[in-house]
Amino acid sequence: MKQTLSILTFCAFLASCCQFEYDDKDFLFNKHELSFFNAYSAGDTIYFENQYGDIDTIEIVEITPTNTDPKSACGKGLFMNPRPANSKDIKIKHLPIDKWHGTTEQHFNDGKEKESIDYQTLFSMTKFPLEKEVDNYITFKDFHSSLALDSIRNDTLILNNKKWSAYFVAEHSYPERVTDSLNIFKMYWTVEDGLIAYENKAGLLWTKK
Repeated sequence: MKQTLSILTFCAFLASCCQFEYDDKDFLFNKHELSFFNAYSAGDTIYFENQYGDIDTIEIVEITPTNTDPKSACGKGLFMNPRPANSKDIKIKHLPIDKWHGTTEQHFNDGKEKESIDYQTLFSMTKFPLEKEVDNYITFKDFHSSLALDSIRNDTLILNNKKWSAYFVAEHSYPERVTDSLNIFKMYWTVEDGLIAYENKAGLLWTKK
């Protein structure tokens, strides 16, 4: 009898550690946050052109589904519970040759192997409800940076004779890595059009067509 009670007590203790101690609004993406994904749909092909007429092309491979169930994450990371988080990504493929994807191999008991492609994540957003934090990252070729949602600029931006307003500027998070002339060091983003431009160390500037 004592053993049964001990097991029940331990199970109750585990359950108490798995309470959802955060508000739904801190887990779910709000309208403003989701607006950063609205410029893209899976299957889109997007072209960028620099001042010399060279073209860069990407394809939107996937936009990961939005998790609308706050109770799918659990607790405060106690025991084996992961840190609660809600993430959404935009995956891209570079055309015609993609040099920026990774691969994942799965090995099965029957000896078979399955290889899948991990496409580059152009934009990612992750909400941490316990900390009430939102992290955003842009990755494009060799470029990596964060993007603060409240850092919008409302002046007029002119790049390659094209104009934008209400834009964001992201600079490389690791400027010491920008050593080659082809390395990208700055990117521009708008909610309406997504990635609108990027510039490399050599001064080549690509803008969205």
